[in-house]
Amino acid sequence: MLRDPKGTIAEETAMPERLLLAVSNRWPAARRRIFNWLFDALATLTPELKAWTFMNYGYATLDEDVGALRLEAGDEPERYCLQLYHHATTAVDLGGRDVVEVSCGRGGGASYLARYRKPRSITGIDFSKKQIEFCRRVHAHRQLRFLRGEAEAVPLPDESADVIVNIEASCLYADVGKFFREAERLLRPGGDFVYADFHLARDVDDTLAKLRQTGLRIRRQEDITPNVARALEADHQRRIEAVRAHAPFFLRGLLNAFAGTRGTIVPNSLASGRMVYLCFVLSKPAPTPAVALA
Repeated sequence: MLRDPKGTIAEETAMPERLLLAVSNRWPAARRRIFNWLFDALATLTPELKAWTFMNYGYATLDEDVGALRLEAGDEPERYCLQLYHHATTAVDLGGRDVVEVSCGRGGGASYLARYRKPRSITGIDFSKKQIEFCRRVHAHRQLRFLRGEAEAVPLPDESADVIVNIEASCLYADVGKFFREAERLLRPGGDFVYADFHLARDVDDTLAKLRQTGLRIRRQEDITPNVARALEADHQRRIEAVRAHAPFFLRGLLNAFAGTRGTIVPNSLASGRMVYLCFVLSKPAPTPAVALA
């Protein structure tokens, strides 16, 4: 096995990275099946691993003078992942509102929002049956429920949410434009759509065009690439140790790439500018009140 001086497992990650690139660029439907299998496999392999509840690349402040986010002791190990949710949603008031997280993964983000941000309700949606079972078993909160469903066809009625949250998941969708239209369908007038994900730099204009094709209005757009890159570097040791401790050998290369450990495709692409990480808040306009004629 080859390692660079910083401990990167080069031999383990090279082939999985090439596979992920090929699948992502050419076969969106196959990509989705691969990740559905992967997420179900991870949930099956780690059914009682309650300390691993996030599946994002995290967020770290670049300003040393900014005070650290105060967290409960149990949340501290996954601080960087949790901070991504905090930063993405900080411009939106969740208090007393109905929130839907599309592609909730292992449920850590939905749990954080339920416990810290005081919404009226949170519904987590995910296409992986095993992950939904994990979420229901691990995250017990009276305002929180989890449902199995597709991002492009969420099993909820029109205008049933005040806030839609989607963090680092749309890169796996077969039709991201259809998902954006689905978010618009689910939102009540005046509702907010919080959206954060990484994109190939060449695809950013296309993503913006798809967002603008909906009736949603962009009110915040932010490039947080340096913050995500810093979080990945700071969180490297935890991520690589988790892969070594819990993944079978034949999956370690793929999971190192998936986890964004040092020297793999995501941190390398963020550093080179080939990939950017964007954060948005969009709103669904409220109806304009009719003006009475004299």
